[in-house]
Amino acid sequence: NDIKARIKLKKIVRSKKFDLIHAHYGQSGFISKFNGVPLITTFHGTDVMGIVGKDGSYTLMGRALTILSKLTSLISDSCICVSSRIANRLPNTINKNIIPCGIDTRIFKKMDKLKCRESLKFEKKKYILFAGNPLIGVKNYKLALQSFDMYVKNSNVDACLIPLKGYDRSQVPELLNAVDLLLMTSKHEGSPMVIKEAIACRTPIVSVDVGDVKELIEDIPGSYVVKRKSAKKISDKIKKSFLQNDSEKSDSSVKSIDLEHINNKLIITYKNLIKEYYNN
Repeated sequence: NDIKARIKLKKIVRSKKFDLIHAHYGQSGFISKFNGVPLITTFHGTDVMGIVGKDGSYTLMGRALTILSKLTSLISDSCICVSSRIANRLPNTINKNIIPCGIDTRIFKKMDKLKCRESLKFEKKKYILFAGNPLIGVKNYKLALQSFDMYVKNSNVDACLIPLKGYDRSQVPELLNAVDLLLMTSKHEGSPMVIKEAIACRTPIVSVDVGDVKELIEDIPGSYVVKRKSAKKISDKIKKSFLQNDSEKSDSSVKSIDLEHINNKLIITYKNLIKEYYNN
């Protein structure tokens, strides 16, 4: 539990001299503040937005977690938010930076689509990849299914909706290159990794307006953000995306999410905090 983790962490911090501590998620940051060592906490989404239960509603535990995360942001010396949507949920008085998690663009990249489809034994139909596990409430599979059914009904296209479930991590780059579109219908997100992975693989995306998705894909041809969580509007964007052949992404959109680029931002944040903390 958190008390045992705090005791164990305290022993580690005392036994070695650390220049700073970087915790991920509000609950981890809350137990990671020690005198004499600056603390950076990264907030990823659920810790600030809440937890969605199986019935699709936000849980009491999730609400408690959001309160804890706000307290963590106040005791942290610096905060990192993976999207502006998360940053806006935290107090305005805190020191916060927006730095999303990066991806390895050496692994996630454009590949031969036909070879990827053959490898995964895909048939000659349109494949839409649902961005998550249908059993996870926050992913809102019900809306994705409604949107897909409406698209198929109105377009007479032979299509298949498959979930991002049951694949090895090593298969995901191939899967993203094989499918015709990535669909995200989540109730909320922080800075979804699968969106950035799809961008790097040049896979068209249709998503509701969650996390930093709009900032990432709004200028990419063939990819669309739907402001309202409406099955009709999502269905229309799926159809529009399939009619638009140009799914090429600019190099700049890929470079901005590259792991090395993000790591450089983190290093700058570390150096700035260390300088500020120890010179005061």
